[in-house]
Amino acid sequence: RWEDFLSTRPTGEVNVNTAPAEVLACLSEKLDPGTLQALLGRRSLKPFHRVSELKSVSGLTQETYNDIFDRLTVSSSRFQIESHAVVRGSIGAVAAEVERSDSETVLLT
Repeated sequence: RWEDFLSTRPTGEVNVNTAPAEVLACLSEKLDPGTLQALLGRRSLKPFHRVSELKSVSGLTQETYNDIFDRLTVSSSRFQIESHAVVRGSIGAVAAEVERSDSETVLLT
């Protein structure tokens, strides 16, 4: 499903800590598969706290960083929540999308 690879952020930024490899690979033709794997490995050990921490990823050149940094974020304000339950043999599922701000959390769908 192509919907799985779209950012829901209104500004179009992609969360480098949660985006699938396919999304990150589309950010720049300069992001080669080896560097992408290094990025995924780094984030699995320790999430990025600042986009500038990408500079420490093995193989990521300054040119590639300059090409992608303004399209990345390390946090999200929109989340998808899915819940599944089995009650007396019946299976149910609920899905919702919420947006969080400093003062409230709003149910979008």
